[in-house]
Amino acid sequence: MGLDAGAVDYLVKPFSVAELAARIRVQLRLAEQTTVGTLGSGDIEVNLFTRQAQRAGERVRLSSTEFELLVYLLRHRGRVLSREQILSAVWSYEHDPATNIVDVYIGYLRRKLNLPGSPAPIFTIRSVGYRLGDAA
Repeated sequence: MGLDAGAVDYLVKPFSVAELAARIRVQLRLAEQTTVGTLGSGDIEVNLFTRQAQRAGERVRLSSTEFELLVYLLRHRGRVLSREQILSAVWSYEHDPATNIVDVYIGYLRRKLNLPGSPAPIFTIRSVGYRLGDAA
């Protein structure tokens, strides 16, 4: 509930100091990268200050994690990102071959960003990962 209400992250007790430090580093990196108020690609735009997303001028309601995932994809638009890169950047996890959380959240984002008659903005690159951008 806290994440959906706007919290950026949280830790469940008991937690390791190493995990806390890693999550703080992620937030510091994000703060350093936030020099502009908006990010966009094609007809997708996010406002980093209000944490709102739009596609084709229509507001898209995203959970905190979905928003962070979309921001990460936008910051690296056009580049193929591995599941491990996304997992590390968005969830602060190291490689976990047993988790499919990246695939699940990519699916959530695709459904929420879907427009009838418009190509999906997130592409699967088989055996590699995902890319946000044009179909080319």
